[in-house]
Amino acid sequence: MPQSSKSAARALGAVDDTGELLKLAESAVERARREAAGDALGVAERLKQHIQFLRDVAELLRHEIERVEREREALPPPAPAAIEHKRL
Repeated sequence: MPQSSKSAARALGAVDDTGELLKLAESAVERARREAAGDALGVAERLKQHIQFLRDVAELLRHEIERVEREREALPPPAPAAIEHKRL
């Protein structure tokens, strides 16, 4: 696996970890929202909306990483002369 593919895989793993953490945070906020009253209820709802926004952004990040990786894989391999030139 080329180095950039390894980097992409690690980046996607990090996005997955982020998604899991945000799911846990959303669940915790939902529990707090069920117990909250008054102004706290509104704050909990706003926090839940922000977490959902972050989950959406994490999904956008996933798509961008995947798009860049697809484009990288579609590039032809460098010509041998170009490789030799880089060694100089």
